[in-house]
Amino acid sequence: MYDLVYNPEKTFLMRSLEARGAVVKNGLEMLHLQAEAAWSIWNR
Repeated sequence: MYDLVYNPEKTFLMRSLEARGAVVKNGLEMLHLQAEAAWSIWNR
């Protein structure tokens, strides 16, 4: 399960699903990847 929120690191939804065995990930990595992609697009 992905939650696009990155602050707080784990939301209530993420903690709840993780307690039920789900693998959870917040949106911080996606934010970093989008920033890197935007940087390369705008700085060619």
